[in-house]
Amino acid sequence: LQTLKFETFIFHSTFCFHVASFEYLRSSWPSEKNSSPQGHDDAGASNLFGRQWEDKRALWESAKLMKKMSTSIGLGIHASTPERGIRELEGWVLGLHLKHNELHRYDEDDPIRGPVYIRYSSRTGDAYLRENDGKHQGVEFAPKMKSGERLDYGILPMGLYREQRKVALERVPPIDWKKVASEMKKPPQSNPSPRVLSANALRVSNPQELVPPPPPPSATMEAEAEMDEEEESDEFVDWRTLLDRQREKAAKGKYKYDLDLNPKGPGSIFYSVQSFIDKKIKDELEDYHLEVTVERVLSGDVHVKIASDCLGVTSDKILIMWLEWKLKQADDRIFRVYTDRGFSKRTLEIWRAERSAKRKAREEEYPDE
Repeated sequence: LQTLKFETFIFHSTFCFHVASFEYLRSSWPSEKNSSPQGHDDAGASNLFGRQWEDKRALWESAKLMKKMSTSIGLGIHASTPERGIRELEGWVLGLHLKHNELHRYDEDDPIRGPVYIRYSSRTGDAYLRENDGKHQGVEFAPKMKSGERLDYGILPMGLYREQRKVALERVPPIDWKKVASEMKKPPQSNPSPRVLSANALRVSNPQELVPPPPPPSATMEAEAEMDEEEESDEFVDWRTLLDRQREKAAKGKYKYDLDLNPKGPGSIFYSVQSFIDKKIKDELEDYHLEVTVERVLSGDVHVKIASDCLGVTSDKILIMWLEWKLKQADDRIFRVYTDRGFSKRTLEIWRAERSAKRKAREEEYPDE
């Protein structure tokens, strides 16, 4: 539809017809002298006249012609719902290839559920939406011609932009069903003689090209084995049982030995990591829509809680690796970073060993207890 030849044929052959249809529409409109920007006084007659207009193709082609002859286009859309108004605006803007920018609101940000009026200008590409009384239904078309004259046509019927699609469908050549039927009735061709390959056709300069060589041994087999062992050692077990067990032991240790298994004061890993999150990488986390809080620190293992706007509380492995790389800059004592979903077997073994060592030391120091 954008080829110059087709447009020239349409516009030159129907120029008088298109302009006459617009002029007839404007001269036949009731209460033509009304200066209200919201349409004409007699809303019922205006809506009825727009709905009864039969040759919508002429109106749409006239709008395309006016766009060629104008410097800017103004639209005023009266719709029963915001969705229908926006759909009508998109149809006109895309159909006439006008500039499009942003849709603004006149009034407050409360949701609009009733009729709306949308004002659009192709000079800036912006559109402004506000509530309307719903008396009129249609489109106001106001081109500013290159001579400086401003023409106002309205109210045009809704859905004129759909004529563009009809024109495109009409340009598709119709299918000759008779020819298709005759092709289907033709008898199938006889099977051609099989092709015989000569010996030269099967000759290969290098016989090894037929069979690909085996892949070379991996140079990183040892590294891959170490990674597999590490992944196997980090298998997560039932975290609910471990959390309850940890809370119970922490409570007993706090009561009996006055030990804090999760120190949070200055100088602790907990304090340095949380300060690093709040001061150093806070902006970077906000850019990724993440919220990270430290839950506990056990033997150099930092257990964090990661919350995302999209995924909620997440335990994404790639995200944990990135966070571990970041948090190790805060404290050299950090060994690994885990999420709140549970403890690894290795972490639990280290924690048990340290607890048993502290208990033995306490028993040796205070044998009477």
